[in-house]
Amino acid sequence: MKKLSFKCQANFCNNYTTTRYCAEHRKTYTLLNNADAFKRCKESSSQAKAFYSSSRWRKTTALFRAYNPLCEECKKQGLIVPVKLVHHVPGIDFLLDNGSNPCDFKYLQGLCHNCHQKELRKKKG
Repeated sequence: MKKLSFKCQANFCNNYTTTRYCAEHRKTYTLLNNADAFKRCKESSSQAKAFYSSSRWRKTTALFRAYNPLCEECKKQGLIVPVKLVHHVPGIDFLLDNGSNPCDFKYLQGLCHNCHQKELRKKKG
């Protein structure tokens, strides 16, 4: 019985094959697909990474820092320290999983580098 041949699924490739990709593209695209499978396993963290690298997040943090220029934790102690990082109070994974808007100011907190590190250490346990 003759196997059916299909057009290679690599972009702009006109070769035909009995598998998904021709011999020329099989190794490259198999590695890419394995990487995609790994990313799907870590979907929530990859969603967070994609969000943090978006222009929407950069604009939000710039606007948030303009309205809240001082570290909120240091301000409670009477210190005047500029904000270096904008931190999600309930956590980005929680917000994304529950469909909340991660750019809403009510979920954000301006922190200096030291206070942000303290928050991360608290979260890790």
